[in-house]
Amino acid sequence: MSCHDARDLFSALIDEALTADERRALDGHLAGCGDCRRELERFRGTVALVRGLEPARAPAGFADRVLAAARPTPRWRRLARALVFPLPLKLPLEAAAIVLVGVIVGLVYRQTPEVRQAVRGDEVTAPRVQAEPPAAPAPGKPTGAPTAQSYAAPEATLRDKGDTKNERAVGGAAVESDEAGRRVEPAAPPAISGRLVTDDRDASERAILALVERAGGARLLRRTDPEGVVLEVVIPRAAWPELARELGRLGRWQPTREPAVMPDPVRVAVHIAG
Repeated sequence: MSCHDARDLFSALIDEALTADERRALDGHLAGCGDCRRELERFRGTVALVRGLEPARAPAGFADRVLAAARPTPRWRRLARALVFPLPLKLPLEAAAIVLVGVIVGLVYRQTPEVRQAVRGDEVTAPRVQAEPPAAPAPGKPTGAPTAQSYAAPEATLRDKGDTKNERAVGGAAVESDEAGRRVEPAAPPAISGRLVTDDRDASERAILALVERAGGARLLRRTDPEGVVLEVVIPRAAWPELARELGRLGRWQPTREPAVMPDPVRVAVHIAG
């Protein structure tokens, strides 16, 4: 038996847990090894000192703290405690943060016309149409009332601009233009506007009006300036992608206003130049 094996058996020797064969082998080694005998005496002295100590007692509340650590607080409760407590410090900070967010939202709403138009577009009411009474029909023809479809912005007023003229025949026959006697005065700038540079202004204008008519829209106004013609139309929101492609086909389309969120219907102003 080596010294290492003998010293591994010291604890079992003190506890009297050795078998007869292990005890004989250990006694034979100790009889011939002075170092192991001295090490055994020191080991016995250490064990005696340890056994002479008073048993340790857990402090008051130790068991409760152990149980509390074994059952952690739910995550939502820890999060609420971290956000709210301590109240004297975090409550003023959270109130200031809420006020700051409200001020920022108000500034963004006031300084971003696209947001205002999106909100205003949800409140669009039914358009109001005002037309002149029909002229007397020609003899032998049934009496019919002209129909008109018009898109108008909220609180828009309708008035005659004089772009088209009624032709009245003596004797009761009359031919009335489909846009005579009514105009729309917008209450807000068009939602979409831009400049179209084209080689043929008249052909481009006719193509735009034809597409607007097919989409179920209407022309609101037309005016000329030194550079060309300003044409304002109103179309359903779903028809705008098709109109945008047509503008790109007719010439060089340069949008100046095109919000991400558009009302329905949407007003479009096209400055045709060439």
